[in-house]
Amino acid sequence: MRRSGLILTIACAWVGVVAGHLAACFLAYPSAEARHVHLAVSGHSWVGMAAASLSAAVPIILLSAGVRAVTGRPWSGSGLALRLVSIQVPAFVLLEVVERRGSLTKALTDPAVFIGLVLQPLLAVVTAWLLDFFGRAVRAVAERLRLRPQRAPRSFPRPVLETIRPRLGLLLPIGRRAPPPPLPA
Repeated sequence: MRRSGLILTIACAWVGVVAGHLAACFLAYPSAEARHVHLAVSGHSWVGMAAASLSAAVPIILLSAGVRAVTGRPWSGSGLALRLVSIQVPAFVLLEVVERRGSLTKALTDPAVFIGLVLQPLLAVVTAWLLDFFGRAVRAVAERLRLRPQRAPRSFPRPVLETIRPRLGLLLPIGRRAPPPPLPA
């Protein structure tokens, strides 16, 4: 994998870990008050700043994925999903353990951690699928916008299909058809 692909994979994994963290907290603690208390007690003071980092990371990821799709170096699919799962799940567990000052038992007894562990692979697969869909859409739009080669001009003029009307036809309202045949008497 090239360096740009590695950086984009790590950026996608970061987005997945943070989104999984946020979703797990919202699902495990639906009450805003209980969620606030849990985040303050369990060392999640960084979550607000991490959520703000998503507003910078997501557009950069989409721009990079679009550029890679147009240049013919796609960067998505099942391989990306496997790479994201292999990064996101250990990173999520490590982050939860560090937030609890190294206590693995405190991390594993938290219901938000279990929900987050279920969400991480799901988010990785959905992210890979969405990036694949986005890349296909960008390629389709780029194909539509790509200039088509112009046809070479003809070396001989086109034949004239209409005859020139007599001058009288220009002055009088004469139709182009012949008069009807006379009726038999």
